[in-house]
Amino acid sequence: MLVTLVIILSKIAGFVRDAFLAAQFGQSLEKSAYLIAYDLVNLFAIFFSMGIASTFIPIYSKTRIEGGEQKAARYASSVLNLYILAAILVSALGYLFAPQLVGLIYTGGDEQGFAMITDMTRIMMPSLIFWAITGVLANLLNARKHFVPEQLIGFALSFCIILACVLYGNIKAVAVATSISAVLQVVILLPFLRGRFRYRFKLDLKSPVLRRTFLLALPALVSVAFDELNVMVDNRFATGIDVQAVSAIKESYRLVQAVLGILVVPITTVMFSELSEYAARKEMGQLKTTVRKAIEIVALITLPVIAIAFVLQSDVIAMFYERGNYLPGNTAYTAPVFAFYIVGIFAFGLRNFLTRVFYSIQKTRIPMVIGIVSVWVNILLDFLLKDVLGARGLTLATSIAGTVGAVSMIVVLRRTLGHMDFRKSAGQLLRMLVCIVGCACVTLLLYHVLPISGGGFINNLLRVVICGGVGLAVYILLAFALKVEVAAKLVGILKGRLRGRRKKETANGGNIED
Repeated sequence: MLVTLVIILSKIAGFVRDAFLAAQFGQSLEKSAYLIAYDLVNLFAIFFSMGIASTFIPIYSKTRIEGGEQKAARYASSVLNLYILAAILVSALGYLFAPQLVGLIYTGGDEQGFAMITDMTRIMMPSLIFWAITGVLANLLNARKHFVPEQLIGFALSFCIILACVLYGNIKAVAVATSISAVLQVVILLPFLRGRFRYRFKLDLKSPVLRRTFLLALPALVSVAFDELNVMVDNRFATGIDVQAVSAIKESYRLVQAVLGILVVPITTVMFSELSEYAARKEMGQLKTTVRKAIEIVALITLPVIAIAFVLQSDVIAMFYERGNYLPGNTAYTAPVFAFYIVGIFAFGLRNFLTRVFYSIQKTRIPMVIGIVSVWVNILLDFLLKDVLGARGLTLATSIAGTVGAVSMIVVLRRTLGHMDFRKSAGQLLRMLVCIVGCACVTLLLYHVLPISGGGFINNLLRVVICGGVGLAVYILLAFALKVEVAAKLVGILKGRLRGRRKKETANGGNIED
């Protein structure tokens, strides 16, 4: 819950950041150029910041359990030093070959746009060095079950970009601010490492554990970037549609990622460390039970979001973006693009969680292979749907490809771990689908009868809060009426926590401070 709270605050800061960008640049060529350059650099940053988690956390946990703190610190230092050297090399190559990299993803044919993307790519490339440091340090803290620091680093990017918009209002200043934010991320993490990590200037290339880390990480480095790869594929097709398409897809993607960050990332962050320890201790029965219940929780919390956001698509987009140079016409263009993206959120969340499950048992090639298939499915569907549905077809293709990937992972996981009682989970999911239908119908009905009309932030917010709130309440009531087990268990856990707190307060004479 603490991780969730910090993520919510970070996402709110991110929405404010996006609102500043939208108000300052609208859906202009400048903004599209920045977004494409950012996506390109961010793809490499993900390799360094997220890819290492796939093998570092399980191996660090095992090394710490079997060899103690000093051995774990030596291992972490070697990984960090090797990562820094790799990041220096990649950032230098990325800077030199920026035009060639941009040419792979930009098909707009505009020389000015190409030059802008290339310049901003070069501005942001050196930040990869600090992303590499952040990746190792954040995952070290996660392995030690300190999950909050990693979520705090998101504030750095929002703060720097907002400041650049306010002080300069120039897109290149935004690119510079993005690079500076990578340095601030490292600064944020350093205080949390005190007493938990002693850095050593050492690189033991002969260590079999270090070699195993990177051999297992190679396929994982590919698979963790599939979300970004799909967005880049969508952007490549979008540049051939119109100027608005790239911004609309990116704005929709950020909202979807924000929802995933708030609802699913806390589960995957905490569970990954737990599952890695179960795997290290060979407690496979506990691992399988935890996985099945986590899947049900992901479904429970993401399915109502699909119903509510799809019905209220225009109000959601207008509430977050419509101000300044972002006009109602932009909202009308982006809303259906967002709607077709949001329908895949359960599949995205499930796929991201199951990827961590495979990492915890050190089967990193499986997510990579499934991810490659998903990307090709996305490319094929983009090609088929772009002329029929435009930008909407690109996000629908991504949602379908995500669903293909999630279903494939469940099938392979069942074959890898053996019987997991998924039949019982399927029955629970069917009950949740009945709940989501009721939620969607009530939300849609209330949307049409609610006596609140017109645009403006307040009207959009009221419609989202009232219609979405009532729809969510109906979803929860139906979940209890249909006896959705995971919903009852979550409420039971909360009640147990409250009862335990009351007993503690009573034992302390009712003194809350005690």
